[in-house]
Parts: sequence; C-alpha cells; structure tokens
Amino acid sequence: MTVIIFAIMLTEHLAGRTVIQKNHQSVPAFLGLAAFVIVVGAALVKTPWPVTQKALAARVSIAKLGEALMTTYVFPFEVISIVLIAALIGAVVIAKKDRGERS
Repeated sequence: MTVIIFAIMLTEHLAGRTVIQKNHQSVPAFLGLAAFVIVVGAALVKTPWPVTQKALAARVSIAKLGEALMTTYVFPFEVISIVLIAALIGAVVIAKKDRGERS
C-alpha cells in the first residue's frame, strides 16, 4: 500500500505533460537483467535445500505469529512502522514542493 501511495504522489504531476523517453541503455540493461536472472537461477538450482520431517511437521498458527509480533519482535516491528511513516511524510513533502514550484 505504501509503495502505491508513493507512486501516485510522485508521478501525479506527469499526467498533464508529454514526456519523451529517450533511453539508449536498453540493450545493456536487458543484458544486465539476463545475467542477474542467470546468476540467481543458478544459485537457486545449485543450493541444497535440506527439508527435514521436523520442519515439515512444524505448524505455526496465526495466533502464534501475532503473539510473536507483539512480544518477541515488537521492537523491530515498531521501528519498521516508524521508518515507513517517515518515508510517507517525506513523499508528501517532495510532492508538495513540486506543486508549489509550478504555481
């Protein structure tokens, strides 16, 4: 949801203008992407994924997950929420600056 809000706020001012795209780096970008996909794919295929019966039998309920988020992992959970709120406020400030300069 936060990424969608960022996208809307930061690209809304482009709707009225004609933006000409001139990208001469499409081929190098595609080659880089292909190399990345090959490296990641090779790493995924060659990595041994040991799955034990104990791991398969482990079941985590939503209640236990929620309890862990509100007890053991409450500090990292709150830090992430503060970072996301700060990023959202930063996007609002950036979007407001662009609108103020046009007027």
